[in-house]
Amino acid sequence: GIINSIRKSVGRNVDTMAKKLIVKKDYSHILKEIKSIISKARYNAFTVVNTEMLKAYFEIGRKIVEEEQKGQKRASYGQNLLEMLSKELTLEFGKGFDSSNLRRMRRFYVTYKKWETVSPKLAWSHYCELIKIDDERKRAYFQRYAEQDHVQAEFALSGISNKMFVSKYKLYLPTKEELEREVEKVL
Repeated sequence: GIINSIRKSVGRNVDTMAKKLIVKKDYSHILKEIKSIISKARYNAFTVVNTEMLKAYFEIGRKIVEEEQKGQKRASYGQNLLEMLSKELTLEFGKGFDSSNLRRMRRFYVTYKKWETVSPKLAWSHYCELIKIDDERKRAYFQRYAEQDHVQAEFALSGISNKMFVSKYKLYLPTKEELEREVEKVL
């Protein structure tokens, strides 16, 4: 009597618990897959938007350079052009088109010259820092480094404050001296 009742009760509970574990395992698996799908879609969307914005900034820089070269050679013309463009573009498209950012777009085009040399792995903020580096070899080194490692850290190189992109997995950041020695070894 009582023993058989306990066996039946325990047996039912074990079956119920096993079913719950299977459902939970299936749920965890499908949840993990759905999260992966969402993450991949977000990454792909970011990559497409980032690439298109980089292309736009590159082309804006190209248009400004071409206009300045065919336009008047006076320095004031270039300044007036950027100010006028800034006002109109900001009115229509909002922030991001102030004259200093338009100058960065111009420098972006002048620095890279060919779209094929621009990496869609990097964001506009990376290029805003990279175009500050006049030495082409140093810039290429930091660009390759940035393409591999995505987290930013401040550093100073040759007395100029720049940003460098280092791996979020590193446990410490090198000192300025260690960094300069590493750059010199590569260059």
